[in-house]
Amino acid sequence: NTLIIWVADHSIYGKGSCYLSGTKVPMILHWPGKIPSKTIINENVSLIDLYKTSLAAANQTKMQENIDGENILPLAMQTSNTHGTVYSEVNWFRSVIKGKYHYVAFRPSQEAIRKMAENTVDHAID
Repeated sequence: NTLIIWVADHSIYGKGSCYLSGTKVPMILHWPGKIPSKTIINENVSLIDLYKTSLAAANQTKMQENIDGENILPLAMQTSNTHGTVYSEVNWFRSVIKGKYHYVAFRPSQEAIRKMAENTVDHAID
């Protein structure tokens, strides 16, 4: 009756990136009798979803009301085949992943732009 969650880490090439190398890692959910064995799902989910998912697995639905993320158990248990949008933010980069679409934007702050103009970009990441 235990839900086991395995999540891999990015390689050194994906750390600190909003591109696919920094946003996609494998995840395995194992819950005998609940999640069908050998199920492969290619939906994008976020690690922030795991908190709400863990609460749902423990039948703590009232605690989920004001928590970010989505419960991914319906996806894993194959009672749903869609998942919401995944957002990422790393330094000046923002990304949105929805289905097969992945948008990445470079959005430096006004302070960072000023420092870049002064050629002091090394100090712009504060």
